[in-house]
Amino acid sequence: DPRQKVLIDLIEKMQNRAARFVLSRYKRGDSCTEMKNELGWEVLSSRRRKLRLKLLFQIYHKTGINKDTYLKPPHYLSRRSDHDLKIQEYRTGTNLYANSFFVHTVQEWNQLSCDQVCCLNEDLFFFFNAVTPPLTRLWAKQGISE
Repeated sequence: DPRQKVLIDLIEKMQNRAARFVLSRYKRGDSCTEMKNELGWEVLSSRRRKLRLKLLFQIYHKTGINKDTYLKPPHYLSRRSDHDLKIQEYRTGTNLYANSFFVHTVQEWNQLSCDQVCCLNEDLFFFFNAVTPPLTRLWAKQGISE
């Protein structure tokens, strides 16, 4: 998951070229964003985020990885703002470590709502985290509020 703007732009350019290739539209005036929307492709950063959260869900609930090694209970759990599956966040001293899988994903996990995290079904968890943002964008286009 790149953090540098240059690397993010390179990956996005590759996706734009792929969209042009799939639809065979090479005119300069054709919008890559519209092509990706037409194909139903999402932004790569949100796709990576969803897959990271899905992997953390699997580690938390059912993979063969010992979760106690990597996922510690938090020191403090607010009943008002935290969910029951909150994980202690890692302390980091360098950007390299701060952008690693567990550090970055645990922060995102703790920001999810209880409805998103507390379901035990992996497909339902992925549905809450994968389908909800595109529906929100669709509703915004149609003037519907949540």
